[in-house]
Amino acid sequence: MWILWAEGRINDEYDALKTSVGYLPRYEDLKPLFREALNKDYRREDYELQFSLRIDKLLGRMRRIEEFYGAEPDMPEEFWRIHNQIKADLKALREESGRSMVPPSYFE
Repeated sequence: MWILWAEGRINDEYDALKTSVGYLPRYEDLKPLFREALNKDYRREDYELQFSLRIDKLLGRMRRIEEFYGAEPDMPEEFWRIHNQIKADLKALREESGRSMVPPSYFE
């Protein structure tokens, strides 16, 4: 499904929701893809659960990245600039939304 959606994005068939960590597919695009490719219904509830941003978990991953790569002497500054921006954006999203798990509908 992910590949079909990504191919559609490349061909300007689908839009996406911009988030702190990248782009998410829109439910309205995935629902017919599930029907066409798998002959299955795709429930909105499943979509919301699967594509919600789990901010605390993502920040935990960011900390592990810092631990793993922090001592690397040749890490590009651009890596750390982007890393720190994503981390700041996630913290701001948590503060703004008042949630540690933000559903994709929040970005619509």
